[in-house]
Amino acid sequence: MVIFLLSIKKINTKNINFIVLKLEHKKINLKILLLCCSLITLFFPHSSEEKITMVLNDWNLVVNQGDLKVYKRTSEHSSINEIKIINIIDAPAQTLVDELNDVANYTEWIYKCSESYIVKTISDTEMVYYTKANLPSPLWDRDVVAHSVYNYDSVTDTHTFRSTGVDGYLDEKSGVVRMPKYSSSWIINEKDGKSHIINQLYFEPGGSLPNWLVNMGLTKGPVRSMKKLQERVKE
Repeated sequence: MVIFLLSIKKINTKNINFIVLKLEHKKINLKILLLCCSLITLFFPHSSEEKITMVLNDWNLVVNQGDLKVYKRTSEHSSINEIKIINIIDAPAQTLVDELNDVANYTEWIYKCSESYIVKTISDTEMVYYTKANLPSPLWDRDVVAHSVYNYDSVTDTHTFRSTGVDGYLDEKSGVVRMPKYSSSWIINEKDGKSHIINQLYFEPGGSLPNWLVNMGLTKGPVRSMKKLQERVKE
């Protein structure tokens, strides 16, 4: 039930002739987009992330930082990749469950999340929530309204959250792009006092962002968010 979005770092383009295209209803320099392809390390600094490629069934391992691993695979819905994050956090499973239920504080640890709140509480295990991601100019912010269901399996001691983007609860906001597709799942098991996490995510950001650019930034948000979550539960 978490949004992870890309960001684009600013590049100094002074004294360079540019080809300009219109994207997101604002002018974006095509040269910057091309440079983003060649300067992908701006998104994934090698100093903090070991990136390898390993095929596990249909998933490719693209980030490997000990217990924290990020996989991607081609989605059946579009050319935007699905991602899966696997991590072990030194905290009880119930602590993680409490954090995922605490929608108002998503802004404290979810990458680029600037607003979050519960739209409707349906039951103790079901709700509709809203989150917005603050993207750097000239990109437009993204938001989503999601329906979330929590389940606990006492036989396997497994906590599961599944969220899907829904319509009909909140009107779209001016200057913010509502993501047309969003799905997320969290599976949490506790072993020896530690939480073993599998978080799977797929979203389509909408607007005019090219899918190849979205794919370039897919792993940055999950890594940063997972690390912030880990720091938060240790406080």
